[in-house]
Parts: sequence; structure tokens; C-alpha cells
Amino acid sequence: MSTIIETFNAVLKKGVELKVSDVHLCVGSPWKFRHHGHVVPIKSLKPLDVPDCNEIIKHILLKSNIYHAEELERAFQDLKDLDCAYSLPGVARFRVNICRQRGSFSVVLRVVPFIIPSIESMGLPETIRDIALDERGLVLVTGITGSGKSTTLAAMINLINQVKPCKIVTIEDPIEFLHKENKASI
Repeated sequence: MSTIIETFNAVLKKGVELKVSDVHLCVGSPWKFRHHGHVVPIKSLKPLDVPDCNEIIKHILLKSNIYHAEELERAFQDLKDLDCAYSLPGVARFRVNICRQRGSFSVVLRVVPFIIPSIESMGLPETIRDIALDERGLVLVTGITGSGKSTTLAAMINLINQVKPCKIVTIEDPIEFLHKENKASI
């Protein structure tokens, strides 16, 4: 594994340890963490250059199983904007957005923990539990970026999965929380 990929994975691991919500990468800028809504530079690292950023993106594309190695270069050249998932075993999953800006790339990785919080641990009202356990329905959760939409839905799905033998369908791209089927088929 190359030095830049080792650094990349170490930054992701440190971000998870610090409980950041996002890791931001941009050519020519310092690596950054979003922590409690504030984007802060990681001063100990030099800004990313184009070759290192490109190597990180190609690594993400290969590890996310979107492209096979033989089609990677062509896909990379055509890449404009992409949402995918990246997993760092034993650490966390990440929702990834890759986009071109000013002739190079920018990457934002949202931390998606392996452990799904419960409705209670999130401090959500009892109404959320009632909605989750209703017999039928469509649940839409809306809000600004980082407000807990995906985590709220994951907690609801987790509750249903613990108590109801049913079918749950989510529409996500990429899939964020991975649910191990218990009573429900997800």
C-alpha cells in the first residue's frame, strides 16, 4: 500500500476516533475535519497535490467495487461527480462524494458508524418509535445536511428489525448503514 493511501486511512481512523462527521480533501488545500459543524484544517499534513488526490480517488473507486481494475483509468478520466461508499474494516464506513472543481477533484467522506444507535440513545421522541412500528406507511425524513436524517431512519429500521417479521425497502444511493437481518428482510 502506498504512503498516501496509508496516510488517507490513518486520517479516516483519526477522524472516527475524534468523532468528526466528515473528512474533506481538496487539491491545494489542507486536509480538514468537520467537527461539531466547524471545518478545521489538519495542520500536521501538507495540502494534497493532484497526483496524491487522484491516487486516493482511484483507491476509493476500486475498494467501493464500482469499477474493475481494467476499466478504472477510462472511468477516472470521465469522472465528474460520484456518490459511493468506502469501508475501512474495523473502523467505519463512509459515504463519499467525489466532484471536480477548478480542474481537479474534491472529496468529502461522511462517517457512517458500524453500530446503529437506538431511538432512545438518540433522544428521539416516543412518536418516532410509534411511527416505526405502524403496520404500513411511507416514512420521509427531511432536514439540513448533518441533522441526523439517515441515522434516524437507521434507528427506526433497526427497531423494526428487532420486533417485526416484515419486508423493509430503503431507497439509498449509496447505502449508508448496513443492517444485519434479524426478524425483518431488509
